[in-house]
Amino acid sequence: MDGVQLCQLVRDLPRYRRVPIVMVMSRSAKQYIESAFSAGATAYAKKPLDRLDIKASMGMVARLMTERHQMIALARKAEQRADGLVLQVDFNTSMLVPGIKRGIEYLALQN
Repeated sequence: MDGVQLCQLVRDLPRYRRVPIVMVMSRSAKQYIESAFSAGATAYAKKPLDRLDIKASMGMVARLMTERHQMIALARKAEQRADGLVLQVDFNTSMLVPGIKRGIEYLALQN
């Protein structure tokens, strides 16, 4: 089993669906990177490991986690509205859509 297959298996486990996964890859061809993201990778770094690449990947993961926590808070706020009115959000606000198993979060998509 390669890393991409392992990533897919981890993503299929409900408990680990949103855990950040940084793939360390020796191949940098577009097809390998696309397959890693399709399997659920959050970010990737190329071998040989470079300090700046790792720092950039970890920074992206940190931003993704911050955005994810903000989206969860927004979703909870919407659920708590007792008056039946729809919560108004800006068009550019990223939102989590419950029940979507293979959705790609905005920052991961940008990566």
